[in-house]
Amino acid sequence: MAAAKRTVSSVTSSLKSGEYKIRFCSKGKSGVWKELGLVVDRNGAELDFVACKSCHQTLLYSSRIGTSALKRHKCGIIENQFIFTHVVQNPVPKSNPASGIVKDMIKDACVKFVCQDLRPFDAVGGIGFI
Repeated sequence: MAAAKRTVSSVTSSLKSGEYKIRFCSKGKSGVWKELGLVVDRNGAELDFVACKSCHQTLLYSSRIGTSALKRHKCGIIENQFIFTHVVQNPVPKSNPASGIVKDMIKDACVKFVCQDLRPFDAVGGIGFI
């Protein structure tokens, strides 16, 4: 595929099909490289794209421009894993009501679950979910 014809959607499709791969960036100093990797073709040549290692969202990238725009990527998967890990590792005792912050985190996670999976709101009200 010619470089001029590559678009975010075509690169995303090529990643899904296995034509392109996500390679970890070891040379970068920015914190974004913990979440993102360089997109490379079958020959290992770097493309002007990066992809999230968790959600596989593809973003346009050029080393001449830098990583400032990449810092705006908010991976819902990583964010939801943080919320889940925080709630599981720091359970609220039954005798104490949950703090407002934890309540907000749980509420936000439930809203994202319902919206992203197009589920009815009562899906988070069942005994199995609670």
